[in-house]
Amino acid sequence: MMKYYTYVLFSPSRYQYYIGQTHESPEFVVYRHNLRERMYTKKGTPWQLVFSQQFENSCDSYLLMQTLQNIKSRKYLRYFIDNLKNVKK
Repeated sequence: MMKYYTYVLFSPSRYQYYIGQTHESPEFVVYRHNLRERMYTKKGTPWQLVFSQQFENSCDSYLLMQTLQNIKSRKYLRYFIDNLKNVKK
């Protein structure tokens, strides 16, 4: 069964977040974004993985990705991510 992930990357150099969804491991996604091949993320290298959550289906992963992308405040996004991490423990 395929696993799906919602992930959040952070670029300290641009103080910017990137939110995405994938079926690959989050560690591989960070590696791929740091290769500077992706148009949107190539200027923010090095990217750091600040959050990832695994799902059994793409619908749930996509729903969390959309929820996170709709948060416009960096401060609230960070707060939301920290609270999601605490719920998973």
